[in-house]
Amino acid sequence: MSMKKMETVKRAEGLILAVISNVLFGFALTWSKQSLDGYTPISALYGRVLIAVIFLFLWGLITHGLQPIKKKDAWHFILGAIFLPFLFYILIFEGLEHVDAILGGILFSTVTLMSPIAAHFFFREKFRKYFFIGLILSFLGVVFSLTSGKFSFSASPIGVILLILSSVSYVMYTVMVKKLSYRKYNSLSIIFYFSLIGLVFLIPVLIYDWPNFMAKSHSESASWAIFFMGFLSSFIGFVMYARSVKLLGAGKAMLFVNLVPVFGAVSALFILGERFTIHKLVGLIVVVIGLYVSDLKAKKKV
Repeated sequence: MSMKKMETVKRAEGLILAVISNVLFGFALTWSKQSLDGYTPISALYGRVLIAVIFLFLWGLITHGLQPIKKKDAWHFILGAIFLPFLFYILIFEGLEHVDAILGGILFSTVTLMSPIAAHFFFREKFRKYFFIGLILSFLGVVFSLTSGKFSFSASPIGVILLILSSVSYVMYTVMVKKLSYRKYNSLSIIFYFSLIGLVFLIPVLIYDWPNFMAKSHSESASWAIFFMGFLSSFIGFVMYARSVKLLGAGKAMLFVNLVPVFGAVSALFILGERFTIHKLVGLIVVVIGLYVSDLKAKKKV
């Protein structure tokens, strides 16, 4: 196979993995909201990470894919685990206590406003010609969704701030994934060690939260939601996403985060029965248009 054909195949693989992983992340927003019917935010996220660690470890044993951490890279793994799962999940779950899953997905798409700056700063990745036009459109879609189309703020400020901060954490997590992929770590190893270290960081928080956990209902539907988050999103989804970052680059892979609100809205509509208002629909459409414009085949760089 020629070098050019190999590059085409790798790009196609990266695009497919980026799409599937972000579809799973979209559903995870709905499962996160559903899990809060029977669990506290801290206990739900701990269950999600624990399930992911178990499946990642088992898959590593089956495939012999887990690589040892080199001493010089240890701080990268610790820092990555702080961003995700530790900070990211805490911010997501706490934020969803204040806003619905549909709006949560739209807010999470602010990742694309931050990702090109981070990718350029850390990796010198160049911007596409229409990149910023698409980002502005996406931002306007988010604003429209937050203001109910009447430009009067209608969402919980605390929820909005927490979810935007979760996006910042997600961007920095992606930077750590890219850095470690440059150092020849595979996707499975990166996600497993991030999740395992994050699980350790979460233990003191879980102990503090234990009385609240014991007071919750622990319903069956909420328990299944945690399992789906852990297995489908934090195991399968994140391994796929880490691979797409390696194949496409951090900035390109993060563009597909705008698929999260689309599938977050669809899943929330059918699973939670959330009201899909006109202003949310219009805002969502504008966000998706922004994604399309950002990735137009303008091969000239600026």
